[in-house]
Amino acid sequence: MAINPQIGERRSYDGVPCTVRYVGEVAGTSGSWLGVEWDDPSRGKHDGQHKGVRYFSCTSQSPNAASFVRPTRAADTPQTFLSALNFKYARDPTEDQTPSRQIKFSGKIAEEVGFEKIRRQQAQLDELQFVILDGVQLALATDPARDGDQSISQVCPKVRELDLSRNLFERFGPVVQICSELKLLRSLKVNGNRFRGVFDDKVLESAGDAFVGITELALEDTLLSWEEICHIASKFPSLTTLHAGSNQISAITSIPDAPFATQLVSLHLELNDLSPPSRHSPRSASIPTLHNLLLKGNYISTISPPSSPPPIFSPNLHYLDLSYNAIASWSFIDALPTTIPGLTSLRLTHNPLSSDPDLEDTTTPPPTTSPNSFED
Repeated sequence: MAINPQIGERRSYDGVPCTVRYVGEVAGTSGSWLGVEWDDPSRGKHDGQHKGVRYFSCTSQSPNAASFVRPTRAADTPQTFLSALNFKYARDPTEDQTPSRQIKFSGKIAEEVGFEKIRRQQAQLDELQFVILDGVQLALATDPARDGDQSISQVCPKVRELDLSRNLFERFGPVVQICSELKLLRSLKVNGNRFRGVFDDKVLESAGDAFVGITELALEDTLLSWEEICHIASKFPSLTTLHAGSNQISAITSIPDAPFATQLVSLHLELNDLSPPSRHSPRSASIPTLHNLLLKGNYISTISPPSSPPPIFSPNLHYLDLSYNAIASWSFIDALPTTIPGLTSLRLTHNPLSSDPDLEDTTTPPPTTSPNSFED
Protein backbone atom coordinates (compact mmCIF):
# COMPACT_ATOMS: atom_id res chain seq x y z
CA MET A 1 0.00 0.00 0.00
CA ALA A 2 1.31 3.43 -0.95
CA ILE A 3 2.77 5.51 1.89
CA ASN A 4 1.13 8.59 0.41
CA PRO A 5 -2.51 7.83 -0.46
CA GLN A 6 -3.29 8.07 -4.16
CA ILE A 7 -6.53 8.80 -6.00
CA GLY A 8 -7.97 5.49 -7.18
CA GLU A 9 -6.11 3.47 -4.57
CA ARG A 10 -8.01 0.53 -3.14
CA ARG A 11 -8.11 0.19 0.64
CA SER A 12 -9.94 -1.86 3.23
CA TYR A 13 -10.90 -0.87 6.76
CA ASP A 14 -12.08 -3.57 9.15
CA GLY A 15 -12.71 -5.85 6.19
CA VAL A 16 -14.80 -3.34 4.22
CA PRO A 17 -13.21 -2.31 0.87
CA CYS A 18 -13.29 1.20 -0.54
CA THR A 19 -11.67 3.38 -3.20
CA VAL A 20 -9.83 6.63 -2.45
CA ARG A 21 -11.52 9.44 -4.40
CA TYR A 22 -10.06 12.52 -2.69
CA VAL A 23 -6.99 13.48 -0.66
CA GLY A 24 -6.89 16.88 1.02
CA GLU A 25 -8.51 19.28 3.42
CA VAL A 26 -12.20 19.66 4.18
CA ALA A 27 -13.59 23.09 4.99
CA GLY A 28 -14.41 23.62 8.64
CA THR A 29 -12.02 20.91 9.85
CA SER A 30 -8.31 20.68 10.55
CA GLY A 31 -5.77 18.43 8.88
CA SER A 32 -6.00 16.21 5.83
CA TRP A 33 -8.71 13.70 4.95
CA LEU A 34 -9.27 10.82 2.58
CA GLY A 35 -12.55 10.92 0.71
CA VAL A 36 -13.49 7.28 0.09
CA GLU A 37 -16.24 5.55 -1.82
CA TRP A 38 -17.28 2.38 -0.01
CA ASP A 39 -18.06 -0.73 -2.05
CA ASP A 40 -20.95 -1.23 0.36
CA PRO A 41 -22.95 2.02 0.08
CA SER A 42 -24.57 1.46 3.46
CA ARG A 43 -21.22 2.30 5.09
CA GLY A 44 -21.20 5.83 3.68
CA LYS A 45 -22.72 9.13 4.78
CA HIS A 46 -22.88 11.24 1.62
CA ASP A 47 -22.05 11.21 -2.11
CA GLY A 48 -18.82 13.22 -1.99
CA GLN A 49 -20.51 16.51 -1.19
CA HIS A 50 -20.19 17.94 2.33
CA LYS A 51 -22.00 21.03 3.56
CA GLY A 52 -22.70 22.22 0.05
CA VAL A 53 -19.16 21.67 -1.26
CA ARG A 54 -18.44 18.83 -3.69
CA TYR A 55 -15.04 17.29 -3.05
CA PHE A 56 -15.36 14.25 -5.33
CA SER A 57 -17.86 12.14 -7.24
CA CYS A 58 -18.67 8.46 -6.85
CA THR A 59 -19.16 5.72 -9.39
CA SER A 60 -22.12 4.37 -7.44
CA GLN A 61 -25.48 6.05 -7.90
CA SER A 62 -26.16 5.72 -4.20
CA PRO A 63 -26.47 9.08 -2.39
CA ASN A 64 -24.65 7.66 0.63
CA ALA A 65 -21.68 5.70 -0.70
CA ALA A 66 -18.96 8.09 0.53
CA SER A 67 -17.38 9.38 3.70
CA PHE A 68 -14.16 10.94 4.97
CA VAL A 69 -11.54 9.06 6.96
CA ARG A 70 -8.22 10.19 8.38
CA PRO A 71 -5.08 9.12 6.46
CA THR A 72 -3.67 7.89 9.76
CA ARG A 73 -6.43 5.33 10.22
CA ALA A 74 -4.96 1.84 10.04
CA ALA A 75 -5.97 0.02 6.87
CA ASP A 76 -6.05 -3.73 6.35
CA THR A 77 -2.92 -5.27 4.83
CA PRO A 78 -3.35 -6.17 1.13
CA GLN A 79 -2.84 -9.85 0.38
CA THR A 80 -1.30 -11.84 -2.46
CA PHE A 81 -3.11 -14.79 -3.97
CA LEU A 82 -0.94 -17.33 -2.13
CA SER A 83 -1.04 -15.52 1.21
CA ALA A 84 -4.85 -15.37 1.02
CA LEU A 85 -5.03 -18.99 -0.13
CA ASN A 86 -2.88 -20.22 2.73
CA PHE A 87 -4.79 -18.16 5.28
CA LYS A 88 -8.13 -19.44 4.02
CA TYR A 89 -7.33 -23.10 3.41
CA ALA A 90 -4.09 -24.08 5.15
CA ARG A 91 -4.04 -22.05 8.35
CA ASP A 92 -3.53 -23.97 11.57
CA PRO A 93 -6.80 -23.48 13.50
CA THR A 94 -4.83 -23.44 16.76
CA GLU A 95 -3.18 -20.19 15.59
CA ASP A 96 -6.50 -18.46 15.11
CA GLN A 97 -6.96 -15.93 17.90
CA THR A 98 -10.61 -15.33 16.99
CA PRO A 99 -12.89 -16.66 19.74
CA SER A 100 -14.76 -19.73 18.50
CA ARG A 101 -18.53 -19.64 18.39
CA GLN A 102 -20.59 -22.56 19.54
CA ILE A 103 -23.14 -23.83 17.02
CA LYS A 104 -26.54 -24.54 18.54
CA PHE A 105 -29.61 -26.35 17.24
CA SER A 106 -32.79 -26.06 19.31
CA GLY A 107 -30.74 -24.79 22.23
CA LYS A 108 -28.31 -27.72 22.16
CA ILE A 109 -24.60 -27.30 21.35
CA ALA A 110 -23.66 -29.22 18.21
CA GLU A 111 -20.51 -31.36 18.31
CA GLU A 112 -18.01 -30.48 15.54
CA VAL A 113 -17.73 -34.05 14.27
CA GLY A 114 -15.72 -34.27 11.06
CA PHE A 115 -14.63 -30.59 11.00
CA GLU A 116 -10.98 -31.49 11.51
CA LYS A 117 -11.17 -33.92 8.60
CA ILE A 118 -12.53 -31.13 6.37
CA ARG A 119 -9.70 -28.83 7.47
CA ARG A 120 -7.11 -31.47 6.61
CA GLN A 121 -8.65 -32.00 3.17
CA GLN A 122 -8.74 -28.27 2.46
CA ALA A 123 -5.13 -27.93 3.56
CA GLN A 124 -4.11 -30.14 0.63
CA LEU A 125 -3.81 -27.11 -1.62
CA ASP A 126 -2.55 -29.12 -4.58
CA GLU A 127 -5.88 -30.98 -4.66
CA LEU A 128 -8.19 -27.96 -4.48
CA GLN A 129 -10.60 -27.63 -7.41
CA PHE A 130 -12.96 -24.98 -6.03
CA VAL A 131 -11.35 -21.91 -4.45
CA ILE A 132 -13.30 -19.07 -2.85
CA LEU A 133 -11.22 -16.03 -1.93
CA ASP A 134 -13.90 -13.37 -1.74
CA GLY A 135 -13.44 -10.43 0.62
CA VAL A 136 -9.90 -11.35 1.72
CA GLN A 137 -8.15 -8.04 0.83
CA LEU A 138 -6.55 -9.66 -2.20
CA ALA A 139 -4.68 -7.07 -4.28
CA LEU A 140 -1.65 -8.76 -5.85
CA ALA A 141 -1.03 -11.91 -7.84
CA THR A 142 2.36 -12.54 -6.28
CA ASP A 143 5.00 -10.88 -4.13
CA PRO A 144 8.40 -12.62 -3.86
CA ALA A 145 9.02 -11.01 -0.48
CA ARG A 146 6.04 -12.88 0.97
CA ASP A 147 5.57 -15.84 -1.34
CA GLY A 148 9.21 -16.78 -1.80
CA ASP A 149 9.87 -19.13 -4.71
CA GLN A 150 6.37 -20.59 -4.67
CA SER A 151 4.25 -20.21 -7.78
CA ILE A 152 0.48 -20.42 -8.05
CA SER A 153 0.72 -23.22 -10.62
CA GLN A 154 2.83 -25.31 -8.22
CA VAL A 155 0.69 -24.73 -5.14
CA CYS A 156 -2.82 -25.27 -6.55
CA PRO A 157 -2.65 -26.61 -10.13
CA LYS A 158 -6.10 -28.29 -10.13
CA VAL A 159 -8.33 -25.26 -9.54
CA ARG A 160 -11.34 -25.30 -11.87
CA GLU A 161 -13.61 -22.70 -10.25
CA LEU A 162 -12.21 -19.50 -8.73
CA ASP A 163 -14.04 -16.75 -6.84
CA LEU A 164 -12.03 -13.53 -6.38
CA SER A 165 -15.02 -11.31 -5.60
CA ARG A 166 -15.02 -8.18 -3.41
CA ASN A 167 -11.27 -7.66 -3.15
CA LEU A 168 -8.79 -4.81 -3.59
CA PHE A 169 -7.76 -5.11 -7.23
CA GLU A 170 -7.22 -1.74 -8.87
CA ARG A 171 -6.73 -3.13 -12.37
CA PHE A 172 -7.50 -6.39 -14.15
CA GLY A 173 -3.81 -7.20 -14.57
CA PRO A 174 -3.41 -9.25 -11.35
CA VAL A 175 -6.41 -11.36 -12.36
CA VAL A 176 -4.70 -12.09 -15.68
CA GLN A 177 -1.52 -13.11 -13.86
CA ILE A 178 -3.40 -15.43 -11.48
CA CYS A 179 -5.45 -17.12 -14.19
CA SER A 180 -2.45 -17.59 -16.46
CA GLU A 181 -1.09 -20.10 -13.92
CA LEU A 182 -4.32 -22.07 -13.53
CA LYS A 183 -4.50 -24.12 -16.70
CA LEU A 184 -7.62 -26.07 -15.68
CA LEU A 185 -9.69 -23.01 -14.76
CA ARG A 186 -13.21 -23.02 -16.19
CA SER A 187 -15.16 -20.53 -14.06
CA LEU A 188 -14.04 -17.09 -12.81
CA LYS A 189 -15.95 -14.74 -10.52
CA VAL A 190 -14.67 -11.23 -9.84
CA ASN A 191 -17.95 -9.72 -8.65
CA GLY A 192 -17.89 -6.58 -6.55
CA ASN A 193 -14.38 -5.48 -7.50
CA ARG A 194 -13.69 -1.92 -8.69
CA PHE A 195 -11.45 -2.18 -11.75
CA ARG A 196 -10.25 1.01 -13.42
CA GLY A 197 -8.41 1.77 -16.62
CA VAL A 198 -9.83 -1.28 -18.40
CA PHE A 199 -9.17 0.05 -21.90
CA ASP A 200 -5.53 0.95 -21.23
CA ASP A 201 -4.61 -2.04 -19.06
CA LYS A 202 -1.50 -3.35 -20.83
CA VAL A 203 -1.52 -6.64 -18.90
CA LEU A 204 -5.12 -7.29 -19.92
CA GLU A 205 -4.30 -6.45 -23.53
CA SER A 206 -1.50 -9.02 -23.54
CA ALA A 207 -3.54 -11.69 -21.74
CA GLY A 208 -2.76 -14.25 -24.43
CA ASP A 209 -4.08 -17.66 -23.37
CA ALA A 210 -4.56 -16.74 -19.69
CA PHE A 211 -8.34 -17.19 -20.04
CA VAL A 212 -8.37 -19.77 -22.81
CA GLY A 213 -10.27 -22.48 -20.91
CA ILE A 214 -12.72 -20.26 -19.00
CA THR A 215 -16.33 -20.68 -20.11
CA GLU A 216 -18.07 -18.71 -17.34
CA LEU A 217 -17.23 -15.14 -16.26
CA ALA A 218 -19.00 -13.16 -13.52
CA LEU A 219 -18.57 -9.37 -13.42
CA GLU A 220 -21.58 -8.48 -11.28
CA ASP A 221 -21.60 -5.33 -9.15
CA THR A 222 -18.31 -4.08 -10.60
CA LEU A 223 -20.00 -0.83 -11.78
CA LEU A 224 -18.25 -1.22 -15.11
CA SER A 225 -19.90 0.12 -18.24
CA TRP A 226 -21.26 -2.27 -20.84
CA GLU A 227 -18.39 -1.32 -23.14
CA GLU A 228 -15.83 -2.13 -20.44
CA ILE A 229 -17.51 -5.45 -19.70
CA CYS A 230 -17.44 -6.38 -23.39
CA HIS A 231 -13.79 -5.37 -23.62
CA ILE A 232 -12.90 -7.73 -20.78
CA ALA A 233 -15.13 -10.51 -22.14
CA SER A 234 -13.41 -10.23 -25.51
CA LYS A 235 -10.25 -11.65 -23.89
CA PHE A 236 -12.07 -14.91 -23.04
CA PRO A 237 -12.03 -16.98 -26.25
CA SER A 238 -14.14 -19.85 -24.85
CA LEU A 239 -16.76 -17.82 -22.99
CA THR A 240 -20.33 -19.17 -23.06
CA THR A 241 -21.83 -17.63 -19.89
CA LEU A 242 -21.52 -13.96 -18.88
CA HIS A 243 -22.88 -12.48 -15.64
CA ALA A 244 -23.12 -8.67 -15.74
CA GLY A 245 -25.88 -7.90 -13.26
CA SER A 246 -26.04 -4.96 -10.81
CA ASN A 247 -23.84 -2.65 -12.90
CA GLN A 248 -26.14 0.35 -13.48
CA ILE A 249 -26.21 -0.50 -17.21
CA SER A 250 -28.86 1.54 -19.00
CA ALA A 251 -28.39 0.31 -22.57
CA ILE A 252 -26.75 -2.49 -24.53
CA THR A 253 -25.10 -0.20 -27.03
CA SER A 254 -22.84 -2.58 -28.91
CA ILE A 255 -21.49 -6.11 -29.15
CA PRO A 256 -17.83 -6.23 -30.23
CA ASP A 257 -16.46 -8.47 -32.91
CA ALA A 258 -15.14 -11.03 -30.44
CA PRO A 259 -15.45 -14.81 -29.98
CA PHE A 260 -18.06 -14.54 -27.23
CA ALA A 261 -20.38 -12.65 -29.60
CA THR A 262 -20.83 -15.83 -31.66
CA GLN A 263 -20.79 -18.47 -28.91
CA LEU A 264 -22.44 -16.97 -25.81
CA VAL A 265 -25.22 -19.22 -24.48
CA SER A 266 -26.34 -17.39 -21.31
CA LEU A 267 -26.35 -13.64 -20.69
CA HIS A 268 -27.26 -12.37 -17.21
CA LEU A 269 -28.22 -8.69 -16.99
CA GLU A 270 -30.33 -8.72 -13.83
CA LEU A 271 -30.77 -5.66 -11.60
CA ASN A 272 -29.52 -3.07 -14.05
CA ASP A 273 -31.16 0.11 -15.37
CA LEU A 274 -32.28 -1.18 -18.75
CA SER A 275 -35.39 0.66 -19.89
CA PRO A 276 -37.42 0.73 -23.11
CA PRO A 277 -34.81 0.08 -25.81
CA SER A 278 -33.46 2.82 -28.03
CA ARG A 279 -32.89 2.57 -31.78
CA HIS A 280 -29.54 0.91 -31.13
CA SER A 281 -30.59 -1.81 -28.69
CA PRO A 282 -31.04 -4.51 -27.61
CA ARG A 283 -27.86 -5.64 -29.36
CA SER A 284 -28.20 -8.95 -27.55
CA ALA A 285 -30.48 -9.96 -30.43
CA SER A 286 -27.36 -10.15 -32.59
CA ILE A 287 -25.89 -13.08 -30.60
CA PRO A 288 -27.01 -16.10 -32.65
CA THR A 289 -26.09 -18.74 -30.06
CA LEU A 290 -27.90 -17.13 -27.11
CA HIS A 291 -30.11 -19.64 -25.30
CA ASN A 292 -30.88 -17.86 -22.01
CA LEU A 293 -31.43 -14.12 -21.50
CA LEU A 294 -32.02 -12.93 -17.94
CA LEU A 295 -33.31 -9.35 -17.54
CA LYS A 296 -34.86 -9.54 -14.08
CA GLY A 297 -35.12 -6.30 -12.10
CA ASN A 298 -34.81 -3.69 -14.85
CA TYR A 299 -37.23 -1.04 -16.17
CA ILE A 300 -38.33 -2.69 -19.40
CA SER A 301 -41.88 -1.87 -20.51
CA THR A 302 -41.82 -2.18 -24.31
CA ILE A 303 -40.07 -4.36 -26.86
CA SER A 304 -39.09 -1.42 -29.08
CA PRO A 305 -39.93 2.27 -29.56
CA PRO A 306 -43.09 2.94 -31.61
CA SER A 307 -41.04 4.29 -34.52
CA SER A 308 -38.64 1.33 -34.69
CA PRO A 309 -39.13 -2.26 -35.80
CA PRO A 310 -38.85 -4.86 -33.04
CA PRO A 311 -35.60 -6.82 -32.74
CA ILE A 312 -35.71 -10.40 -33.98
CA PHE A 313 -33.78 -12.90 -31.87
CA SER A 314 -32.28 -16.15 -33.06
CA PRO A 315 -34.51 -19.25 -32.79
CA ASN A 316 -31.88 -20.55 -30.35
CA LEU A 317 -33.14 -18.21 -27.60
CA HIS A 318 -35.47 -20.35 -25.48
CA TYR A 319 -35.52 -18.85 -21.97
CA LEU A 320 -36.34 -15.23 -21.09
CA ASP A 321 -36.59 -13.81 -17.56
CA LEU A 322 -38.47 -10.48 -17.42
CA SER A 323 -39.58 -10.63 -13.79
CA TYR A 324 -39.56 -7.42 -11.74
CA ASN A 325 -39.81 -5.09 -14.73
CA ALA A 326 -42.40 -2.49 -15.84
CA ILE A 327 -44.46 -4.52 -18.31
CA ALA A 328 -48.05 -3.35 -18.03
CA SER A 329 -49.58 -4.37 -21.36
CA TRP A 330 -50.46 -7.81 -22.67
CA SER A 331 -49.60 -6.54 -26.15
CA PHE A 332 -45.96 -6.93 -25.04
CA ILE A 333 -46.59 -10.63 -24.45
CA ASP A 334 -48.50 -11.04 -27.70
CA ALA A 335 -45.50 -9.66 -29.64
CA LEU A 336 -42.97 -12.06 -28.13
CA PRO A 337 -43.53 -14.98 -30.56
CA THR A 338 -42.48 -12.71 -33.42
CA THR A 339 -39.52 -11.19 -31.58
CA ILE A 340 -38.34 -14.48 -30.05
CA PRO A 341 -39.58 -17.30 -32.28
CA GLY A 342 -37.78 -20.01 -30.30
CA LEU A 343 -39.15 -19.01 -26.89
CA THR A 344 -40.21 -21.96 -24.73
CA SER A 345 -39.97 -20.53 -21.19
CA LEU A 346 -40.87 -17.05 -19.95
CA ARG A 347 -40.72 -15.61 -16.43
CA LEU A 348 -42.97 -12.58 -15.82
CA THR A 349 -43.57 -12.43 -12.07
CA HIS A 350 -43.82 -9.04 -10.37
CA ASN A 351 -44.79 -6.99 -13.41
CA PRO A 352 -47.80 -4.63 -13.33
CA LEU A 353 -49.72 -6.89 -15.73
CA SER A 354 -51.75 -8.13 -12.81
CA SER A 355 -51.97 -7.56 -9.09
CA ASP A 356 -53.21 -11.08 -8.45
CA PRO A 357 -50.83 -12.54 -5.79
CA ASP A 358 -51.65 -16.05 -7.06
CA LEU A 359 -49.67 -15.25 -10.20
CA GLU A 360 -46.44 -14.66 -8.29
CA ASP A 361 -43.48 -17.03 -8.43
CA THR A 362 -44.55 -18.84 -11.56
CA THR A 363 -42.92 -19.44 -14.90
CA THR A 364 -45.29 -18.45 -17.69
CA PRO A 365 -45.40 -20.44 -20.92
CA PRO A 366 -45.22 -18.38 -24.10
CA PRO A 367 -48.47 -17.16 -25.70
CA THR A 368 -50.51 -19.77 -27.57
CA THR A 369 -50.34 -17.58 -30.66
CA SER A 370 -46.74 -18.66 -31.09
CA PRO A 371 -46.03 -20.70 -34.24
CA ASN A 372 -44.51 -23.35 -31.98
CA SER A 373 -46.75 -25.82 -30.15
CA PHE A 374 -44.64 -25.77 -26.94
CA GLU A 375 -45.89 -29.26 -26.14
CA ASP A 376 -42.57 -30.30 -24.62
